[in-house]
Amino acid sequence: MVAGWRCDNGDPYVGFPSEPLPSALLCICAYAQETPPKLKVSEQPLSEERVAVYRAVLKRYMKYFGDVLNLANETEPLDLSGPLFDESCVKGIALEKADNSTPLVHKLGPSVAIGRNIVLLDPEQQELRIRENDFQNLLRKGAEQGKQVTDEELDKPLKQGFATGLFSLSEMAFDKPHRHAIVIFNFVCGRLCGNGGIVIVKKGHDGWKAMKPGRGWIS
Repeated sequence: MVAGWRCDNGDPYVGFPSEPLPSALLCICAYAQETPPKLKVSEQPLSEERVAVYRAVLKRYMKYFGDVLNLANETEPLDLSGPLFDESCVKGIALEKADNSTPLVHKLGPSVAIGRNIVLLDPEQQELRIRENDFQNLLRKGAEQGKQVTDEELDKPLKQGFATGLFSLSEMAFDKPHRHAIVIFNFVCGRLCGNGGIVIVKKGHDGWKAMKPGRGWIS
């Protein structure tokens, strides 16, 4: 089950989780059964503009996240045809036509990280750690033994799983005058733990700022 966030013109940050840990039990989602094909990594570094957009998203998310954030050191493709994309969320924003003939992703470096609270990690290696620390392992073991797992027993695995969770950023799309950008973020900390969504980032007099989320998921 996946819960969608509606577009909201009120609280500009309604989509960012203020209490991520308790929300981890809202619904169930499973790991993908098939390994996606390797994507081509761009040989060109990120432009200063794209770095600024990513930093704006991370800055807003870290405000609600709080502790150290594990960030995937490689972007994901931007899919605006998937179930998370809602055209009403970007009404009035005319996006540039993207060249999807050769989809590329980019490596993220220290320029994107904000201070010492963001750690860049290889996504494939971190996924293994997430599986190892998934609190669902304890629940499954308890079910196999016919034993009910208590809240106290779950507390430590929950915290460990959340601490090893991985935050990833997608490629981005700009509007024609480059005053708005759209980015998708995902945070995965287990089969029953995670959230993500579309973020609109706007350029103002003081730089780029994450304005509001679009449709999203939480598990």
